[in-house]
Amino acid sequence: MVDTLELYALYDEPFDDDAQLTVYQRLLELDEFECSTPPAELRRQLATDEDVFLTAAFRSVHLSLVFGSSVPGLPKFPHLLVSIEGTEFEHPSLSADERATKIDDLFEFVRLLYLHSSAAGYSPRYLIGAGPTHIDHLRRDTDFLRTTTGGVRSEELEELYWLQLLPPTFAESVGYDRIQRSPAPRLVELEDGGIIFTAHEHPLEFADDYLRMLDHFGLNRS
Repeated sequence: MVDTLELYALYDEPFDDDAQLTVYQRLLELDEFECSTPPAELRRQLATDEDVFLTAAFRSVHLSLVFGSSVPGLPKFPHLLVSIEGTEFEHPSLSADERATKIDDLFEFVRLLYLHSSAAGYSPRYLIGAGPTHIDHLRRDTDFLRTTTGGVRSEELEELYWLQLLPPTFAESVGYDRIQRSPAPRLVELEDGGIIFTAHEHPLEFADDYLRMLDHFGLNRS
């Protein structure tokens, strides 16, 4: 099983090389985002390579941006993958307060990725943050996950991951009150009416808090 946290920002077509480059340039405008790859080099790599991996950081979180990747089991939308090593949250020297800070910083990165993508004309349709167990099932394309292309298009909440960002119409479809009344460990309302929330406290592991969230949204299939 992989020991990473992976964020998938799902976009509508077309999310071509120009669109991906635009989103990357927007990220470079953030004061606290660091990546040494110039936009011209990314353009060259997008034109010649199947997958492009960029090492970056936002505040306390080190991450990789992956352009052009294909993920079995993921709904069939163009996407940007953000991969974070599990050691970002589980290093032996990491205190509980430091882990909480990293999660706060990651939340802020997700918020800014969504808002800046949207401002550039490429609003993600859905964004999920999957821990190791969910990633393992995604890779094997098993029935454990029920997030489908049709479900995303109809803005139906079919599965819960560690993190999910619902744009305004998606949040409205699920129900603002239903989301806000949930036992989500973390929930942030966005400026445009979207919502980010988590289904369990620890990014890499889930326990009873996840089961309570599944029960709340009627998704507990055990």
